Amino acid sequence: MDNQQPSNLTGIQTLARNAKFGDGYYWKHPECVNYKIIFTSTDKGLLKKKMGLCPSLFPSGVSLYRKGGAVTNYCTNSKPLYKLTSLVHPIFTIYYGMPKETVLPEMTLFDFALWYLDDGSYIARPPRGHRFMIHIGDAATGNNRKAAFLSKVRELFGHIKTRGNSIGFIIKNNSKATENNLTWKMPVPYGLRIIQELKHFYVIPNKFPKVEGSETIPYGSTTVGRSSRKRRQLHM
Repeated sequence: MDNQQPSNLTGIQTLARNAKFGDGYYWKHPECVNYKIIFTSTDKGLLKKKMGLCPSLFPSGVSLYRKGGAVTNYCTNSKPLYKLTSLVHPIFTIYYGMPKETVLPEMTLFDFALWYLDDGSYIARPPRGHRFMIHIGDAATGNNRKAAFLSKVRELFGHIKTRGNSIGFIIKNNSKATENNLTWKMPVPYGLRIIQELKHFYVIPNKFPKVEGSETIPYGSTTVGRSSRKRRQLHM
């Protein structure tokens, strides 16, 4: 029982990394040799975009997630939850067994952009500034994993000028959160670079900045207003 399909290597690896860090997970049937990946989202368009990275891996397409035999939504009075399930593939099995600190050095700018669509948020704070962040969970927990995360951030974004050469700051989501519940609040120029990377992935509009209430910030733009609030930041 091993219904794997060959497909493009880059697309498979991108999806495998996204399942590791974003809104996805690995699953293996007891009779299968290899793992498959399953993505979930309340935004059907996002899952269709992910499917487009490697269409042959997703012959069943995007479907409504059903819980306990329900015929409508995942939960009563909630948004519909959709899922995207792949075929099994040996590359998914390899990534399943890799710790996050080993996968982080492979991350690309597009990987961070997909991660932002899954777990990121954008907050407009006119007239002073804007805020971009990604809920990174346990991706920077412990010295080794945190070092790998910061090293990759410097590699991908370090050439972008920021105030005081800051690369943002990592905080717990709230005072009661554990070290496995972290958020990276990034400098605005980093957020705009991620938005630029998503020019062909325009889904979930509230994660894209607006200008004058209706137009998105041009993808080539590198400046928007900045908040005057001072926080302890990470530096180059």
